[in-house]
Amino acid sequence: MKRLTSTFLLILVCILHQGCVTSPNFSQYYQPKIPMNKTPSPVPEQSVVGINSYSDAIAKGTVDTRAINFGKELIFQKHYACLGSYSFETPRVLTPQELTKMTAQKGGDYYIYCFSPAGTRTGTRMVMTGFTTPSMITTTSQSSAYGTYNGSYQNNYGGYGTINGNANAYGYGSSQTYIPGSQTFQAQPYSYQAMGNVVMVFATPQQQWKLIKDGVISTSIYTQP
Repeated sequence: MKRLTSTFLLILVCILHQGCVTSPNFSQYYQPKIPMNKTPSPVPEQSVVGINSYSDAIAKGTVDTRAINFGKELIFQKHYACLGSYSFETPRVLTPQELTKMTAQKGGDYYIYCFSPAGTRTGTRMVMTGFTTPSMITTTSQSSAYGTYNGSYQNNYGGYGTINGNANAYGYGSSQTYIPGSQTFQAQPYSYQAMGNVVMVFATPQQQWKLIKDGVISTSIYTQP
């Protein structure tokens, strides 16, 4: 019971603690809550489930009663274990695909996602300020030549004659060069409504025993349900 109470207090910390980042590399903001002997193998994402909870508590810095009550049910009645949590800000609400991946990568198969508006933030984005369209340049060339020939001849038998001739030559060539388009960008400041996010990663009893079997966590941490 003492271990369960400690785990529950960790959930409270997860809910009350909020970082301030905008990077989509969520993994760097993960905080493990129990010691692990090695990195767990990712859980198949199709086996991960969870719930989403809009929480004014995150923005106000108070306890989210709904999340706490559900956390109690998971820990004390269903024997789930909180493996760790993410806490950060983003310009948007996280997608189910992102939540599933974040949970699976840390060896969990259940999550609680709490989110709420966290105020207005400013950032910088690159805005296109100009562009040129692609073009095709065609180059042609031509040339001509004219020649004449006048001459005479005499054979061994006393005969002779004259030779006259002319010739014309004409040439034409064409080539094409592709000029790609270009774009010009400029940094522009902007404001956005930030979202506070807390994602708590849980392991169901079945997943806990898999982690124990794989040597990820110690058998002394949990009691078999």
